[in-house]
Amino acid sequence: MKITVLEKVPKDKIGHLNKNGVRLEPAEEATFKYLLLFGFNIEVIMPTSIKGISNPDILISGGVWEVKTPTTYKESTIKEDF
Repeated sequence: MKITVLEKVPKDKIGHLNKNGVRLEPAEEATFKYLLLFGFNIEVIMPTSIKGISNPDILISGGVWEVKTPTTYKESTIKEDF
């Protein structure tokens, strides 16, 4: 049986993830789970449905954050994402 990092951290130290019904990509979910290890409570913000308008991805400790989850090591692709 493979033990994940989340299983090694005491449950009372792990933050809470509120997805608000948002379907997360695997890379996003992995990033959020990592942040939970540090005790952050994360609330996913529902994406806007207005064309051409984007909004931050998550709310942590009263601050809004845009999360980038590069899935490549290619410098040019990462620069395009940012």
